[in-house]
Amino acid sequence: MAKPSMPRDLRKKILLGVAVTAIPLAGCDLINVDGSSTGGTSAGITASPDEVAAFEAAKSQGTVASVEQFLRSYPDSALVRKLLQDQSTTTLRRINDGVVRNLSPAVVSSLSPRVKQALRLDIDSGAGNEGRSGASDGYSG
Repeated sequence: MAKPSMPRDLRKKILLGVAVTAIPLAGCDLINVDGSSTGGTSAGITASPDEVAAFEAAKSQGTVASVEQFLRSYPDSALVRKLLQDQSTTTLRRINDGVVRNLSPAVVSSLSPRVKQALRLDIDSGAGNEGRSGASDGYSG
């Protein structure tokens, strides 16, 4: 029987490299409890210990009030996306519009279409309004 062309150790290293690379590509965020980035994410998320604690509390409670509290306290946080992605559509729809409007444009642009729709952000930005009558944008006839 012929020997494998690739040494076993090299095969393990390749598989580990693929796994480590696939985590950020799948959109998974790795966050240390102390708030430092694990280095395994493409976004390089860093957060203060207070920010991570507030994120964990909002995530574990999963209530509209806890999510709104985090959004008010950290509207520019890289953790906002992860928190909102993990919420149910029902919870997202109940978040106060004023809180949503205070989110940074960078955070809003990183959200999935499902979350944007539940937060009514796709309507506010004008996306998906083709064929609807309404106020003129000044460009179309």
